[in-house]
Amino acid sequence: MNKLKHTKKTDFQDTLNLDSKSQLAKLLATENITVQHNNVATASFDVANRVLTLPIFKIKNKHVYDMLVGHECGHALWTTCDDWSEIGSDDKLRMAVNILEDTRIDKMIQSKFPGIVDDYHKGFKVLNDSNFYGMQDHDINTLSFLDKVNMRSKSMNTMDIDFSDEETELLKQVDDIKTFDDVMKLAKELLAWQEQKNEEMMANDSVMFQMPIKKKVKTVNLILILILIIQMMMAK
Repeated sequence: MNKLKHTKKTDFQDTLNLDSKSQLAKLLATENITVQHNNVATASFDVANRVLTLPIFKIKNKHVYDMLVGHECGHALWTTCDDWSEIGSDDKLRMAVNILEDTRIDKMIQSKFPGIVDDYHKGFKVLNDSNFYGMQDHDINTLSFLDKVNMRSKSMNTMDIDFSDEETELLKQVDDIKTFDDVMKLAKELLAWQEQKNEEMMANDSVMFQMPIKKKVKTVNLILILILIIQMMMAK
C-alpha cells in the first residue's frame, strides 16, 4: 500500500488562495478568462488570447493580489486587441499609451467595483514598502512627466509629487480621458511636448556652457592688451 504524501496546511492555503484569485478574476472580467500563475515580474493580460497571468510573489498579500487582479481585469473589460495594433513598433508611444491606459482602466474598475479601492491603497503600500517600484533611492520629482503621472495613478494620488503649473494643466487632460482614442491622442501630444521640452533644455545647457568660455576669452584678451601697454611704456 502506497504511503500518502503529507500535505502541509500552509501549502493547501496557498493553493486555495490562488484558486480564489482565479475565480475573482473571472467574476470581475465577466467572462471565463484563462488565469495562470507563473514566476513573472508582474501581472499581465493578453487581450488577444484572453489570458491573465498573475505572479507568484514571495510576499503573499491579499491586497496585492486583489489589486493586480482588478487592474488586469480592467484591461479585460475595456482594452481591446485592435487598440494596441495601432501602435506598431513605436516603443515610446507604447510606453506613453500604457501609462495613460493603465490610469484610465484603473479609474473605471474602481468605479465599477468600489470595494476594490481599499485593495489598491493597501496593495500599493505593500509593494512600495518592498521597493517594488524602485523609488526608495530616487527623488520622484526628478522623473519625467509621464513617469510622475504613472506613480500618481498607482499610488492613488498619495505620494508627494510636485507638478509645475504647466504640468498641472496637462494633468487635467489626463484626468479627462474617457476612451482609448483619448489615450492615443493625448499620448502623442505628451510625447511631442516632452520632446520640445528636451530640446529647450539642451539649448539652455548649450548657452550656459558657452557663456563662461566667452567671458574667459574676453578676460585673456584684456590681460594681453595690458601687457602690451606696459611693455610699450617700459620701452620708452
